Amino acid sequence: MSESMVKVAAVQAAPVFLDLEGSLRKALGLLEKAAAEGARLVVFPEAFLPAWPAWVDEVLLARTRLGMCGCWSSRWWCPDR
Repeated sequence: MSESMVKVAAVQAAPVFLDLEGSLRKALGLLEKAAAEGARLVVFPEAFLPAWPAWVDEVLLARTRLGMCGCWSSRWWCPDR
């Protein structure tokens, strides 16, 4: 069996916070850069997309338990409105 080598790139970057389209554009740019440098496999951090922060669910749960609106920001849809 012959051995072959594959160049791998591990991305260490943050996504565009709460912006899926921005994160996709950023990922594409990073992929293109890695490919231009010869990478055949590119890996990203877990949850780079959709980049939903782990703490959001805890905030929503805490607000709900306190009798507040479960929404954490008025920028997003709220079922109580």
